[in-house]
Amino acid sequence: MNRTNTLVVSANFAADPLVEPLELWSRELDLGWNVELAPYDQVFQGLLDPASALRRNRAGTNVVLLRLQDLARGNGRPHERDLDELARAIAGAARESPVAHLVCVCPPSSATLAGEEPAAEFARHEERLVEALADATNVEVVTGAELLERYPVEEYDNPKGDRLAHLPYTEELFAALATLIARRVSARLSPAIKVIALDCDQTLWRGVCGEVGAEGVAIEEGHVALQRFVLERRHGGVLLVLCSKNNEEDVWVVFERRDDMLLRPENLAATRLNWRPKSENLRELADELNLGLDSFVLLDDDPVACAEVIAGCPEVLTLRLPPDPKDYEAFLEHVWPLDTGTATTEDAERTRRYRQESVRREARGSAPSFAAFIESLELDVRIESPRPEQLPRVAQLTVRTNQFNLTGVRRTEEELRALLSAGELEALVVDVSDRFGDYGLVGALLFRRDASALVVDTFLLSCRALGRGVEHRMLAELGRIARERGQEQVAIPFRPTEKNTPAAQFLESVVGEPVDGSTTVSSEQAAGTTFRPVDTASASREHVPVTVRADTSPRHAAINRIATELRTARDVLSAVEAARAGSRPRDAEHVAPRTGLEQTLAELWSTQLGISAPGVHDDFFASGGHSLQAALFVAQASEAFAVEVSLLEFFDAPTIAGLAVAVERRQIATFDADRLATALEEVGGLSDEEVLALLSEEPGRAAS
Repeated sequence: MNRTNTLVVSANFAADPLVEPLELWSRELDLGWNVELAPYDQVFQGLLDPASALRRNRAGTNVVLLRLQDLARGNGRPHERDLDELARAIAGAARESPVAHLVCVCPPSSATLAGEEPAAEFARHEERLVEALADATNVEVVTGAELLERYPVEEYDNPKGDRLAHLPYTEELFAALATLIARRVSARLSPAIKVIALDCDQTLWRGVCGEVGAEGVAIEEGHVALQRFVLERRHGGVLLVLCSKNNEEDVWVVFERRDDMLLRPENLAATRLNWRPKSENLRELADELNLGLDSFVLLDDDPVACAEVIAGCPEVLTLRLPPDPKDYEAFLEHVWPLDTGTATTEDAERTRRYRQESVRREARGSAPSFAAFIESLELDVRIESPRPEQLPRVAQLTVRTNQFNLTGVRRTEEELRALLSAGELEALVVDVSDRFGDYGLVGALLFRRDASALVVDTFLLSCRALGRGVEHRMLAELGRIARERGQEQVAIPFRPTEKNTPAAQFLESVVGEPVDGSTTVSSEQAAGTTFRPVDTASASREHVPVTVRADTSPRHAAINRIATELRTARDVLSAVEAARAGSRPRDAEHVAPRTGLEQTLAELWSTQLGISAPGVHDDFFASGGHSLQAALFVAQASEAFAVEVSLLEFFDAPTIAGLAVAVERRQIATFDADRLATALEEVGGLSDEEVLALLSEEPGRAAS
């Protein structure tokens, strides 16, 4: 992705151990995150203050971490009024922000949940907060139960860290939390997966069906889990296709004769069963389904076949399944791009509609001309205001539609409801059917009016209805509305992307010249827009394929690595520790503590790491320490010397000598003039400018 954006994390507990695993995920996925921790335990202030890190974030994601017990009052329990105020603050901040807000309700401590009554009470509080945010614009909520179900951590409590530094969790739980955050945030940035392409032999079953026959192949537990997994994705709207080197009749015999096959022929949108290279077959499937190759995932067991597809179709996310089918389920559950969202009624019908499309293609091939084919379709286009239950589909279209999307604006369902109810936008939806069947809700128009023009916000059409004149009727409807309201123009914004060439060509056909950006047409011209099928080889195509650059960045290695090597919180923590050890080598020279301050820090160091006689230049992390131990070490040092040293200061110089300087600087800031001269003799690392900066924190002391 290689983009720079800010991930602001605000928590009502100390969240410093999140930084390293979040930075690990930024490197793994090329997210370009600038991870910024908001001030400690200032969630309410951050949500309300226009100058806060949360409110100033204009490109990235805001993450709000809440441990509900930390909202507790004197009786140790949060008040419902506090929860409601917090929900309103989150919803208000998110509504006014251009970035998404991810709210994580984190697990309570085991001590807090002791007994049935407290556990039930906290469950009610969590449910109350989740429900209060259910319709909030620009907000996604995950719960502690979701976190621990996806990334189980046996020991997540850290009572000592909670007591000393308000660090309530083990480092493994922080790694799990960072991973779930990365998983949810990256989902918003990744292209939507629309097609899963499946190999057959050694993938859907063990054995080669052409050699051992239908009765000879083995359908084991792992193969059943794979089929169950892809069928669940199909219910969520993902298309399933077969792409396998087989004789077609051998494959269908397995489907016909094996009752233990969950996957059935009617579940498939298309197939390519032959002996040609899979990259060629995938390109044909993309053309047949009128979808981009970057919306495809290939699941295959054969490393040679996978390598061929990666070379021939780098846009396809090619995943090699584990050698043992027993590992299929765990692998697939951690293929992040295949996470399912909320299914709409349209999703369940998608395969049937694509199968209808194949019948239309046959009819197109037998028609004497393209114009005759269009006429024979008996197209019925209905453009009307959306019903409330249709808004989830409209939101989905804004995310999934790429080829014919003039603006590329993405909207959540909650955001749409808010904009429409406030009267900021109007909406129309487009339903299409023909003699072969129903296309469903395939298009959407969002617009507003100003003094003289009807201004388009969103103009999009699903690729399955593209090239049949539906887009022309949509523009004509906008022109009719503008003319009825006395508006002279229809303003049409256009933002070019790598994929929306068909949208650009449509706009060019309307205005009669190339378009570089937004354009305006008269309401009369828009209302008069008509479709004129042209029987040329180029014009009769139902979509214009978009050339994808050869240097498209492959995600194969990163996604495969996550699904095989970074599946658990412990895996992630090990990767963090390896990165830490590689970046901070141990200093070879041993230097014993030289001052009383360094000696005290050395004793605290030894207690944390179990290492006797550490050197003042030894690296804490290279010595085996992790970020949670570092946080406790810094907290103990701050307590011992009655100062407040931040963990980030220690990260900059993770040694006894480095922490000693940080402590001394904090101490100097509290010194009066008489003690200042003595202190300067002991601190060799401060310049005159730094001393003046410290003194300027209290003008009265500077004057003295």
